[in-house]
Amino acid sequence: SEPCRAFGVGSKIGKPMLKLLLSCLLQCVVVTLGQILLKVGLARMGDFSFTWSFLQRQLSNWALLSSGIVTGVGIVMWMWILKKYDFSIAYPLTSISYVLGIGLAVMLLHESVPLTRWLGVLLITAGCILTVK
Repeated sequence: SEPCRAFGVGSKIGKPMLKLLLSCLLQCVVVTLGQILLKVGLARMGDFSFTWSFLQRQLSNWALLSSGIVTGVGIVMWMWILKKYDFSIAYPLTSISYVLGIGLAVMLLHESVPLTRWLGVLLITAGCILTVK
C-alpha cells in the first residue's frame, strides 16, 4: 500500500485506513456544522413554549431547519461508515468532531476557549492518531 503521512506522523497507512480516516473527517465536518447551525438556530428561537405560534416561528428559523437537514446527512454518512468499517476503529475517530467544534466555536461563534480545553483537544487528537495506527 502507498505510504501516507497522517497528521504529520511518519507511519504508513494503507488505502482502506486512509479512506476511513477521510470519510470520518468529512462526516465529522458535516455533523459539527449541523451543531453550529443548531446553536445559531437556538439563539434565534426566543422563549420556548408548547404553543402553535411557537412551532410556526420555528418553521421559519432557517438555521434550525438547516441543522436538522445537515445532521441528517451526517447520520447517513455515519451509516455508510459503520456498514463498511469496524465500529471499534470508526467510533473513536468521531472524536475529531470535538476538535472541529472547538475551532469553529472560536472562529464562528467568537467563543473564548481556555488553555485547558486546548490541551484536551491535543489529547483527543493524539487519541485519534493512536486509533489509526
